[in-house]
Amino acid sequence: MIETSAELALHLGGEVTTLATCIRVIRRDGTVFAFTSGTTDLSIDGVLYHAKGGFSPAAAVETTQSLSVDSLEIDAILDDEGISEDDLRRGLFDGAGIDVFLVNWKNPSQGKLMLRRGTLGEVTLRRAQFAAEIRGLSQAFATQIGELYQPGCNVRRLGDERCKVDLTPFTHTVECSAVHQPRRQFAHAANLQADHTFSFGTVKFLSGANQGTEAEVKSYASGVFTCQLPLPFDVAVGDSFQAIRGCDRTFNTCRTVFANQLNFRGFPHLPGVDEMLRTSQTAALLPAEEPPYVPPVEPPPTIPTPPPPPSEVVYWSITPVVGDVAEGAAGATTTMRFNVSRTGLGTTDAAVDYAVELGTATPDDFAGQVVPSGTMNFAAGEVTKELQIAIQGDAQVEADETFNVVLANPSVGSVRVISAPAVIRNDDAATPPPPPPPPQEGKNTAAPVLQAKGLSLIWQDNLGQPGAPTDSHQFFGPAGSRNTSTDFNLHDNRLSFGQFDGKPCMIEVFRPNKVVLLNYRTQYFPVRYRKMGLCVDVFYPNSLDLSSIDPSKPDFHGKTAFGLACGHPDYNKPGVPTSRGWTGEVNWVENQFGCACGVNYAHRRNGGHLEFAWYAHIVGAKVSGMNRLRTDLYSIPPAGYPSEPKKRVPKGRWFRLELYGAMDTDRSDGALEMWIDGVLTAKMHNIDLGGWVGDRGIRAGLSQKGTAGNGPLSNDCPAHYKTLGGFGFVGPFIRTMGGGYSMDDQFIPKIGGNAYYHNWRVYASNPI
Repeated sequence: MIETSAELALHLGGEVTTLATCIRVIRRDGTVFAFTSGTTDLSIDGVLYHAKGGFSPAAAVETTQSLSVDSLEIDAILDDEGISEDDLRRGLFDGAGIDVFLVNWKNPSQGKLMLRRGTLGEVTLRRAQFAAEIRGLSQAFATQIGELYQPGCNVRRLGDERCKVDLTPFTHTVECSAVHQPRRQFAHAANLQADHTFSFGTVKFLSGANQGTEAEVKSYASGVFTCQLPLPFDVAVGDSFQAIRGCDRTFNTCRTVFANQLNFRGFPHLPGVDEMLRTSQTAALLPAEEPPYVPPVEPPPTIPTPPPPPSEVVYWSITPVVGDVAEGAAGATTTMRFNVSRTGLGTTDAAVDYAVELGTATPDDFAGQVVPSGTMNFAAGEVTKELQIAIQGDAQVEADETFNVVLANPSVGSVRVISAPAVIRNDDAATPPPPPPPPQEGKNTAAPVLQAKGLSLIWQDNLGQPGAPTDSHQFFGPAGSRNTSTDFNLHDNRLSFGQFDGKPCMIEVFRPNKVVLLNYRTQYFPVRYRKMGLCVDVFYPNSLDLSSIDPSKPDFHGKTAFGLACGHPDYNKPGVPTSRGWTGEVNWVENQFGCACGVNYAHRRNGGHLEFAWYAHIVGAKVSGMNRLRTDLYSIPPAGYPSEPKKRVPKGRWFRLELYGAMDTDRSDGALEMWIDGVLTAKMHNIDLGGWVGDRGIRAGLSQKGTAGNGPLSNDCPAHYKTLGGFGFVGPFIRTMGGGYSMDDQFIPKIGGNAYYHNWRVYASNPI
């Protein structure tokens, strides 16, 4: 019979009720959780029942008069401030007491109508929810009371109040060294006991996600624990845990392993079926009684010997500082430098031997004609010393030669980096080869992209033809120009002529250990054009390496700029003030008499390959419908204009580079494009080149930045310039330089090599 107060009974008999279901959970550690299905929190008997628990009974509450187990399931939402998933996984709510009752949420003082009292049973997690089984009080009648007559021990747990075994000597604290199954199988590095020692035992985690969790061990072999059931959370390497020896509940184990036979809670001498069926006739067929079991003698505990103090751990290595040099003149010596280092404690004196291991080099290549070797001694605390190898110069023309510097026989530690490579570069000139044979007729002049844009061929180099230039200064013919300020002499000139793959070519020479000079060549046409394109066949050998000889500058980046020059017919020519040249490029175009503001590209070394990058001197661009001007010397492109990423170019084969430029007519419709083998790889559209607008483009002065030039032409410039109007394309140019600076010795090439440019041709349309 369910009892309740008279006030609540009267409310229950009314036509309209205001009832709420309440649940109170009392964990075994005494922590209380209280929830209500109502919409507001309720205070009942001094306990606050939260309305945000998000629970609901999954079925009607039924109670019978029989002794069968009554059960009820509830669904609830996980809440870190209430019942969290971690607590459920750790088993903190297993066996918790629970009360389910009804109250009048408008007047909780009317009392409670108890629906169910029992304990929590199986809990199921479903994403952000859980379902819990409530077992009634009759569940206790399903529990075994008393002892069963059986051979095995029936204590609930090894070491409990009935077993009385002291678990201290059988408990080991170890760390997880490997995980085979994240929540069930893991291993430890220490060799604790023989196989099966911890089978049927327990593990208790002292750290990690499972801290405080205990689990039964199903099996133990070769240092690997396998749990009977999955753990709540993944086990991680480094988690520490206690491993407690297991017991198979047999009398033999209780006596021989634990010496606890007096507390054995089984009946080991209970006769089995074979004994009860024994007769005088069958006795002879039964096996003889086994001899009594003699327990093994447990070895006395041993105190582990402390490990010896750690010895000094040292690793030796050698790296080149300057390991690639020109051999030098006959009778002179050149020094190679290597760093020999040791890493580790470095607290004692130490030494290591070194020796030169010959490759293609010979003893004659070293000072004194002796192959170097010796010992390097390090004082305490000294970690790096420089090793110097003297190279003997000569006047013999020969191939580059190689050797290795090898470390061996360290007095302490071991050698990690055994050797460092070295190269001796030949710097003696051979007799020049005979001139190449004349090229075949029918030189290629195709430029498919430029021709498709309606441009026509107006100029082509005459390499291989009668009257071809013999000096690269003459490459563009009488109308060409060069930068005389840094292009000092023919010997150091980066540009020359030669033949590659049967083709007369312009060659760009990278000389090892030579400063990279600036070379500037421009071809001017008597007529300016509104649209112009340049087509060049290019070959970069796979062996071309632009590494710097300076280790602090590992990515040497040089410029080989093919471009379209803009301005007036005498821009940057010999005899014209240099203020109209380079200054014109880095300042606003229209403040000068002209500049190389068309398409201007540079190749840069990055990760062993070459890439082209934009280097276009433009005035501005149209961004989001608005004209944006250049705001400083080098803001290319202007702010807000999308930047084109660098483009990787092929090596080891000829490829066709086509550059296209179109002068703007309204300050925002200019265009620059780059095509490689007919594929558009970079573009800048809607740009202001300082181009063909009649009242713009020519202003006097050297650096009038910020004047964007919408007014009439300046009156103090030469008279013939007043009739020329804005800019137009005047011809192609090539510029070679290193590192962005003409003569920066930080960018001296480490390895020599050549690049090849074949068959230059220029296309144009819309003459001005």
